[in-house]
Amino acid sequence: QIIASRSFGAPVYSADELAEGIRSYMTRAAEKLRRQGSIAGMVGVWLETNRFRQQDPQYHPSVSARLPQATDDTLRLVGFATALMRRIFRTGYRYVKAGVMLLDLRARSIVQGSLFDASQEFDERRTRLMAVLDRASTKWGRGVLAPGSAGMTARWAMRREHMTPAYTTRWEELVRVAC
Repeated sequence: QIIASRSFGAPVYSADELAEGIRSYMTRAAEKLRRQGSIAGMVGVWLETNRFRQQDPQYHPSVSARLPQATDDTLRLVGFATALMRRIFRTGYRYVKAGVMLLDLRARSIVQGSLFDASQEFDERRTRLMAVLDRASTKWGRGVLAPGSAGMTARWAMRREHMTPAYTTRWEELVRVAC
């Protein structure tokens, strides 16, 4: 399985905001999936409220669904994850975390076809599109190209202001002492 999850910088109350985060996380998970040369047969989504705020109503739903055909296509995975999130979303809660899972992973070279599959040409074009997304991420950094519905703000990025310094692994962060 591949999981992409983060706690939000601030509580989220609306389905549209939450969907933006889910799309962002699924974009990241799909990149990991393609990097390892796999496809996913199932998608899972979960939401969380803050369990440490007992004064708030608590809600921790999760749902997963089998895909009609295993895929590594970001756009298809984003669509399924968003639909699952909307199924479990309830108004009136203060969501602080969400995540996505890719399950039933298998090698990309082993694809079970279907009588009702889309044309082979369409699949090849989508495969090339995903390769372009991956090359752009490698060259210019993660998130430089993503589905527009994943949002353009850094709201879904990891907060790093309290990150532990890496004194032992990065020369730039080595403490300097003046005598």
